[in-house]
Amino acid sequence: MRRTLVPVLLALSCGGGGDALPDGGGLDAVQEVAGDATAEAAQDGKADTAARPDDAGGESDAAAEADPASTGPDVAGLTGLDCKQFYRRCVSQCPVGADKLPDPGCFDACRVTLSANGGKTLDALLACVATSGCDAEPDDSAKLACYAGECADPYFACFHGEDSCKDVLACAQGCPQGEENGACLVACSQEGTVEAQKQIATILKCIGDECCPGDAAKCGTPQGQQCSKDVLGIGGACFALGMACVAG
Repeated sequence: MRRTLVPVLLALSCGGGGDALPDGGGLDAVQEVAGDATAEAAQDGKADTAARPDDAGGESDAAAEADPASTGPDVAGLTGLDCKQFYRRCVSQCPVGADKLPDPGCFDACRVTLSANGGKTLDALLACVATSGCDAEPDDSAKLACYAGECADPYFACFHGEDSCKDVLACAQGCPQGEENGACLVACSQEGTVEAQKQIATILKCIGDECCPGDAAKCGTPQGQQCSKDVLGIGGACFALGMACVAG
């Protein structure tokens, strides 16, 4: 359960509330349609959060400085963490195995760092993952899409911040291309409020329904990207959702 959840976090950030969409698909189109609004927000200093590793409280993310050979974090120095801080500041420092997932013993050891409310939030998320039935899906892609739909609410309860939907788009627009893009988009999304993330998830679901129903990979093709832009344009099926996000 706990080991399955780690890769799920990325999928939920990119497509929670519906079929997960590939990086470079619908979100890029949302950013482009946002246009001047996101550029204005960037000028106001929002885009500098694009690669922000900080947790919701603004403290530095110790994981960025973690030694890969370490046996794990010093949990004695971490107390009262919320659910997001738990993952960012403790679990992210756990040693990983050949499967690239955190050591389960280290994950359990990190639990002592949680606040009472953080523990309840984490337990709700883990419980959803355990009871969703998504593990029965035939492949990892199907599992992730399932989790994105079944466990979006407890995920958002764990991973959220104070940014508006417009702010999240401004942040995402500053993300670098290449290998770091996905992690940056996740970081931007997780700084959004629960409502902001639900707005983006609804937009992405709309794009998926219109442009790549039943095959999310098509939204990452040139044709899918063009369709994404079209449905977000004036008169498009997802136009009103995109404008509501930009309007803040």
